[in-house]
Amino acid sequence: MFKLSIAEDAIRHHATGSEKQLQGRNFSGASVQNQWLLATNLSHSNLRGVNFLGADLRDCNVKDADLTDALFLTQAQINAAIGNAATQLPRRLLRPSHWR
Repeated sequence: MFKLSIAEDAIRHHATGSEKQLQGRNFSGASVQNQWLLATNLSHSNLRGVNFLGADLRDCNVKDADLTDALFLTQAQINAAIGNAATQLPRRLLRPSHWR
């Protein structure tokens, strides 16, 4: 089964006018390596095992998303994203104080 990467899906949807609204999807195991996901809505999505190496997550909405076991996800990326108390993070990362 072929699975689009989050970035490919975001670009495709953005081009058709849905403004990067990708909430509630299962992207487990996908790769967004070195992709620009600025202001993409990934809330309520399954992001377990996603490769975030070098991805730009500024203002990326990950509220209520599951980032458990995300690969190469950094504290700086999390700090730049928009999350909340229900966002599930890998144990090695701290929940930013501005997430509520």
